[in-house]
Amino acid sequence: MGALSPGRRDEHCHKAFGDSRAGPTPRQIVEAARRLLVEGVPPDELDEARFASYLYTAGQPDPDLLIRTSGEMRVSNFLLWQIAYAEIWVTETLWPDFRRLHLLEAVLAYQKRDRRYGGIKPSPVALGVK
Repeated sequence: MGALSPGRRDEHCHKAFGDSRAGPTPRQIVEAARRLLVEGVPPDELDEARFASYLYTAGQPDPDLLIRTSGEMRVSNFLLWQIAYAEIWVTETLWPDFRRLHLLEAVLAYQKRDRRYGGIKPSPVALGVK
């Protein structure tokens, strides 16, 4: 499983490849919450950015694309917090067999996606368009 984040257009593509131990697992998220409590961070000063700064991946950009190999339709605790708005591309190809061509396929599919970052786009039916 891998995740890609291009960051700004003038930056290189950041990538993270690995398994469920590479990013915050539920246990690591709880550990971050505990550190926030121990440090006495007031609830009104806690937002997504502050919380993310307590994760093991602090300072790393969130991925825009998660590539899931072996046809699995689950994220297996991989970067749970960070992939909230990532696009997911699934391939039946096993990780040891994953090649540049597969990466190109994933990126091309990603480029065709309509990124909404959690927002919803009204359907033509809801807008009264036929």
